[in-house]
Amino acid sequence: MKSFLIIFITYSLSLLSGRSGESETLKFLQESAPDVHQELAQLKIAEPDVYNETLNEAVEMHAEYNRVIRFSRKGAAAYLEMYLIDFDAVWYSDEIAKSRDKLKINELTEELSKLISDSFDQWMIYEQEKLKKIAADLEVAAKNLDQNARNKSEIVKDDTHTLIEQSREYLKKSKAP
Repeated sequence: MKSFLIIFITYSLSLLSGRSGESETLKFLQESAPDVHQELAQLKIAEPDVYNETLNEAVEMHAEYNRVIRFSRKGAAAYLEMYLIDFDAVWYSDEIAKSRDKLKINELTEELSKLISDSFDQWMIYEQEKLKKIAADLEVAAKNLDQNARNKSEIVKDDTHTLIEQSREYLKKSKAP
């Protein structure tokens, strides 16, 4: 009985607090991917477990989209397109798994292969944009390292002074009543 109560309280609190980013993600989907948003609305009623799993994936997608858009609109657009294509690909995959009609399976498989190819193309754009960001970050880090190497004596002098001052402040505080 006690474990049920803990589970119930935890579940209730999670409902009250909402998932991190859930409402922002739903708004984003409504604006950027209305078909996915509509599908989620239907899943929420028809298949709550699938809804939760799909929404968790959408929240993760939205977080990555927001991270990437800070350095590359092209990369973020490709990432979103990849997500949308993958969302459609799942439908085709489900239809193939349910079908017993060989002709329909072949047609759907061909369409699924096209989707996966398109998704791969978007993934390549996304990865290339991430690689450009990493290369730019490395260039900045290398410049900073070179600059620090040239200024070593000044940095050592400043760090020595700072450390001594921090020790003096600590000693003053520790001796104070």
